Amino acid sequence: MRRLSTLHIDSERNWGGGQRQVAGLCLYLRDQGHGVKIVCRPGSKLESWAHENDIEHISVDMSSPLAVLKLRSAIKREAPDIVHLHASRAHTLGSVAARLAGAKVVIATRRMDDPINMVWPNTSAYGKWATAIVAISNSVRDVLVQCGVDPAKIHIIRSGTDMARFTSAVPDPELRTRLGIDDSLPIVCTAATLGERKGISYLIEAAAILNQKGTPLHLIIAGDGNHRAELEALAATSGVNASFIGFCGDMPTLLASIDIFVMPSLSEGLGIAVLEAMAAGKPVIASAVGGLRESVVDGETGFQVPPADSQALAAAIDKILANSDLTARFSSAGQARARSEFSLDNMAKKNEALYFELLDR
Repeated sequence: MRRLSTLHIDSERNWGGGQRQVAGLCLYLRDQGHGVKIVCRPGSKLESWAHENDIEHISVDMSSPLAVLKLRSAIKREAPDIVHLHASRAHTLGSVAARLAGAKVVIATRRMDDPINMVWPNTSAYGKWATAIVAISNSVRDVLVQCGVDPAKIHIIRSGTDMARFTSAVPDPELRTRLGIDDSLPIVCTAATLGERKGISYLIEAAAILNQKGTPLHLIIAGDGNHRAELEALAATSGVNASFIGFCGDMPTLLASIDIFVMPSLSEGLGIAVLEAMAAGKPVIASAVGGLRESVVDGETGFQVPPADSQALAAAIDKILANSDLTARFSSAGQARARSEFSLDNMAKKNEALYFELLDR
């Protein structure tokens, strides 16, 4: 098979669903014999991951006014067959740099279903300077089209999860002791960047509602962000049992140790954490927004609830906790759906095929 050289640019500091996708894609491409290099922020989680996994990487401060020039230099020096841009800031900075460097093929993967402010440089980043745009869900594609992106440029490649990592994981026997969780309490978990759009406050309010109804539980909230202190205060004042554990480097073990996974987002491109929970065989409750409507099949792999609705969240959690047969059915169906529709291997192969398609035009 023809060997490609690929350069992946990611502008995020933290480790989220997008970075997990970049990591999985890069490992797959390397295993196929392709050249892989990552450009990322110094001190970012992705930089640490690249170092640990022997992936060549270049550090560029994406907030610097010189970022475009540094990216251009990196692209010109590496002269890759493919420049793949993986986050919003990477889309704008990377597309300008790739244009200046004369890159052959430029792909931007869009993971959010928020509308794009179509002023320059976004008009060019998602327009004439992009060879192709990858949307991770139909929802993301629809928003792109509404914003004026040429539908012919958009390719839907859904995010994927490494099934083997999640199906083989075993519960952490020390988790409850370490976090001070009573053995009698079910564990409800979410994992997200702790920002307003993730809707974590509604999950905390739902837990408070269940407490008042005599159905106590323990929340594990994995992730970090600028709303963490506010959410911790809300949990404390609401009398909710909650552990804020920050970034979790071992999601398979965490998911194997919990009872229900909840994604209460107000908007979501697809929700990689939901796919991982399904792969782990956990019942999932998710807001009926964006790509979450495509990942969770209501009443089959879990429940969809209206966004920003604590009462609906509480009712869905209560229904699952009260019905072990429902839990087993959701777990089995969710795992089967993750395997057939959202495998990491499938995602990576489709990106690789797109690379060849665009180069051969």
